[in-house]
Amino acid sequence: MAEAKRVRLDPRMSNHKLGSYVDEASPRERRRIIRDQKFLSPFIVTVYKRAEELISRALISGGDIRAALAQAEQQLAQMPFGGANGERNRRCNRKAVASFATILKQLDISGAEFWRYDRQGFALRIEGVKVSVSPSLGIRVERKGRVLTGAVQLVFRQEEQLSLRGGSVVAELLRQSLVERSAGTRSEEVSRELCIVCDVFHGQVFQAPSRSVTLNRDIAAACREIRMNWPSVLQQLAA
Repeated sequence: MAEAKRVRLDPRMSNHKLGSYVDEASPRERRRIIRDQKFLSPFIVTVYKRAEELISRALISGGDIRAALAQAEQQLAQMPFGGANGERNRRCNRKAVASFATILKQLDISGAEFWRYDRQGFALRIEGVKVSVSPSLGIRVERKGRVLTGAVQLVFRQEEQLSLRGGSVVAELLRQSLVERSAGTRSEEVSRELCIVCDVFHGQVFQAPSRSVTLNRDIAAACREIRMNWPSVLQQLAA
């Protein structure tokens, strides 16, 4: 019974895993992605929670962001990290903050205002698949008399790098979640350029593409495939 609680019965993907799925050519690897999203680890630990918090704080505070990030890295050196993997997690978090500092120059954030989002209510439903979206920060900029908004999503994956296509999928799904969340309300204009995904360890920044018809067809096709294969994916894949 305890094992069953770790199984998602209904199809569900995070937006960054869906980006990997759309970009993956190997059928076996696509099934592995489904398996990993269906069968949850009994011990889910957010390794980079502290790094994400400190990066967010540096952006929200404004001012000298690089100095704030350097200070954050020193804070991590002093923070207690318990458990068997404590020191490894400390190194990973420090590396994450240092890596983000190197991609700041790719972000056009002059004059931007940042805030933390309550992450509830960002899920999308596409072709019967629930797609979870986790923006790290909201962003607002005034340009040419228009108030534009968006969000920044930080992706922390040391081994797996987002491709241009995969990163575009993640950013487009981020944009769609913002548009859907603000539907029917009086809000600022959601800007594609401000729907930003940062692949922190690989120094990549992605924005929602200006043209997304073909990309959205690929996303829909991927979700149909995920929904169809979800019931048959077993915890162990055949060799």
